Amino acid sequence: MEQTQKIFPQYMRTVALPDGAKEENADAYRICKTGKVEEDSFLTTYAEYQRQNNLDALDLSDVGSFGISCWEKKRDAKRSLTFFTKKHPIAIASKGITNVDSGVIQRTKERNGKNAKSHIDWWIYQDATPHIYFEEVSFDDE
Repeated sequence: MEQTQKIFPQYMRTVALPDGAKEENADAYRICKTGKVEEDSFLTTYAEYQRQNNLDALDLSDVGSFGISCWEKKRDAKRSLTFFTKKHPIAIASKGITNVDSGVIQRTKERNGKNAKSHIDWWIYQDATPHIYFEEVSFDDE
């Protein structure tokens, strides 16, 4: 497999990553709003809003808007899945790792000092394929 070139998409060129953001293989859950573990379920918030021609509704002063959301704890992922299925009934949960070849992460509570539960911001490199490090999980059996 070819290694991803570790550069960020063009829209991130004017964004300063926060101190403490780093490459790390962390266990994480990701909610896949498309109902599949696929590339479209791992779009950054910015890319999602851009696709919807709705960038005016996005807080571009928040560096988190340029990444994707993951959770370290199952209970937080379950809560997030419940929230997302209200607007995206086919959403599923996936579990994997924030592979270092895909981007850099930061635990949100490290940046804002607030209780952000186990939320992780993950800034994805251009042309990375983070979805290949995740598999669908069911919380029904757990």
